[in-house]
Amino acid sequence: MKRAQDVRYGWKQYKTSEGKAYYHNAGTGETKWTLPSGESLESRTDASDELPAGWKEYLTKEGRTAFFHAATKKTTYIRPGQEMEAPAQVVVSSPLAKRPKVDEESERSNRIGRGEALRRAAYQGVLHKVQEVLASMSLVERLLAIDEADEDDGHSALHLSAIQGYASIVEYLIKQRADIDCISKDGNTPLMWAAHQGNLATVKILVKLGADVLLENKRRQDCAKQMNKARNLQIYELIDNRKAAVVLELNRRNAKLNPVRHADDEVEATTEAGSRQAGNSEQNAASRDDAPSDPLASLPAHVQQHYAALRVPASASLQDVRQAYKQLALKHHPGKNPGAEVLARPCFEKIAVAYEAVCEHLARTSITSITVNINHKFCS
Repeated sequence: MKRAQDVRYGWKQYKTSEGKAYYHNAGTGETKWTLPSGESLESRTDASDELPAGWKEYLTKEGRTAFFHAATKKTTYIRPGQEMEAPAQVVVSSPLAKRPKVDEESERSNRIGRGEALRRAAYQGVLHKVQEVLASMSLVERLLAIDEADEDDGHSALHLSAIQGYASIVEYLIKQRADIDCISKDGNTPLMWAAHQGNLATVKILVKLGADVLLENKRRQDCAKQMNKARNLQIYELIDNRKAAVVLELNRRNAKLNPVRHADDEVEATTEAGSRQAGNSEQNAASRDDAPSDPLASLPAHVQQHYAALRVPASASLQDVRQAYKQLALKHHPGKNPGAEVLARPCFEKIAVAYEAVCEHLARTSITSITVNINHKFCS
């Protein structure tokens, strides 16, 4: 902003960066757009040109005068101490309209870069490097990057460590909430690759931590069909036993949901139901009154909201929680919402925090249960 000639006493004329003149009285602190009347001229002195403490005057490349404050790092084109609010009718255009696009590009590039660094460390088998990469991220950044897949083949860090047979890295990545059943572009999971490569230690860890042995790739092959049975008999038996256990558990669940009734059982059940109907009606009414209205009321207060965010019941297992998180993550992951990554991120952050909290709660509950059982066994 350029200084102009002195006007009536106590007032000086200045111009804004747009060239509009305004008037400021250093004695009274008044600033006006119009020329004041009835005043005498003020003589220019060196003191009138002094800047407040900390401010320095510079000349830009365009020839404009700018003022910089070293402590606050603030830069302005209006002389400090002589600022004036713009009139209400003046509308200043804001650059915020383009900010979401810039943020989305930055977010995408950062996520891809973190995922690439993690995949490289996992493929090389350097556990401490994998730990350093993940430790440098926040919770949300970690869950965004840990399953970031290669654009060409769709392999994640967990895929690559399973292919190479780095069992310790596989275990660490899963405990850091990597998707144990992540799928490549061919539909292959880390367990399929570990079985195909004949990595017994890696297969054991994946099966122990809950990898799905029933999944099939795009060629309709499960992990048992992708291995050489004769050369890797131990792996085949391990997977086969796990498949039998899973099928048995699924059958039990189906039997509870859809129990099979014989004709004699139905007649007996009908007779008993009729005799107990009157007494049970009062008992059921009392039970409904005593039952908690909130299905999550049995959980600790600090995790109820996280169960609700993941939409899982209080009785959900770790496998149920993983499945619920995976479905919500696919829906709200910024990488799955091109053009709306900034809007999708808050939703993903909410379910990421909820997933971590619920997994921690289940881990603590499991440890407590094991400790109680051990104490009961050795102290009774």
